[in-house]
Order: sequence, then C-alpha cells, then structure tokens
Amino acid sequence: MYHQEEKFVRLENMLNYGLKRVWAVGYMKGSRQVVIGYDEGTIMIKIGREEPVASMDNSGKIILAKHNEIQTVNIKTVGADFEVTNGERLPLVVKELGSCDLYPQVIFSINARQR
Repeated sequence: MYHQEEKFVRLENMLNYGLKRVWAVGYMKGSRQVVIGYDEGTIMIKIGREEPVASMDNSGKIILAKHNEIQTVNIKTVGADFEVTNGERLPLVVKELGSCDLYPQVIFSINARQR
C-alpha cells in the first residue's frame, strides 16, 4: 500500500498460496476481483469489504468510512414529507470529516450501535 502524502510503502497483508513464482496480475475495471497467475496455477481474490464501515445514532446521524475518508450524513435533512419507495436512494448531503492514515475496520459514534 502506498501513501503519496507520507511517501512510504507498508505491507498490509501477505498471501502465500505455495504456487511458486507470480507471472501475471490482472483485474477488471470497476471490480474488486484480482487474478494472479503463478507457475503452478491461477487464483482469484477479492480486495476490500462488501459493505462500508458505518454507524448511525438515535438522532439519525450516520458516520461512515469510504476507503480512508470519513464522512457524515444526517438522515433528518430529507424531511418528513418526502415519499420513498423501497430501494430508492435518498437525496442526502454528505459532509467530509477528514481522513485516516489506515483504512477503518470499525467505526461508531457516541450512543450508537455498530453495524
């Protein structure tokens, strides 16, 4: 993993499948899947999480992490008169809170339940 601001490289995770040397690495744009070709076989792995790290408190304030950026959203800004059908996206205003040096694994706000 490379952080441009700090200019350092850090080993995040190490994979060893015992398939000898790596000859090729490929991915599909917009996908989290990475294919690795070895001397003795090929594997496909998924990178990252399927669900974002998020938490919501009783007042409707959501704090979430998208990659290493921390954002907040208030669900009460939608308004009570806004009609929503099941599966429809809500028109929410996202505010940036800042960023983390590492990708967050768990995030919670005070008086909130973790998801």
